Amino acid sequence: MPAAITDLAARQTGDSVVLTFTLPNTTVENEPLNGPPAVEIFRSFAPATALPAAAGAPKTLVYTVPSALVDTYIVEGRVRFPDPIAADDLAKHAGDHAIYMVRTRASKRADSADSNPAAVRIFLAPEPVRDVSARVTRSAVELSWTAPEQNTAGKPLPRSRPTTYTAPKSPKARKRRRILQKQNCNPRSSCSA
Repeated sequence: MPAAITDLAARQTGDSVVLTFTLPNTTVENEPLNGPPAVEIFRSFAPATALPAAAGAPKTLVYTVPSALVDTYIVEGRVRFPDPIAADDLAKHAGDHAIYMVRTRASKRADSADSNPAAVRIFLAPEPVRDVSARVTRSAVELSWTAPEQNTAGKPLPRSRPTTYTAPKSPKARKRRRILQKQNCNPRSSCSA
């Protein structure tokens, strides 16, 4: 029986909740597992007014990742699993908690204990930005875009206006430009600083 997962975390990214956790590589007796276990992911929703801990462990199995595919979700030594939440679930539960729990399974009869629960408040995300433009100035790079007018469920967002972000050029780039200018060298040519 695999050891239980103890570091399950959840965060919303767009219309998905991304789960991260460390996959156990030992049994509860501290013996090495023969390979990666299968992963079972459970989810439930609880009202925003309720404490997530009071809602109890989720009982609805939403995903099973076979042991042969678990490696495809490992990023920098941790499992990173995106759960795309259906638009109607997002609309129905906007502002509520999505609560997750994970179990691993080495065989049909050897499943781990429940992981720690992880809860995140979910919200309808704005539509993606579609018109980003960049302009390089002498001292910075300016990014401009129009903020989305509706969320992914098609409901209008508060009035938005064009948005601009200015990223100053790095001090190293400014220093290099000054050195090249002192040498009467065009920075776009093959001069070296």
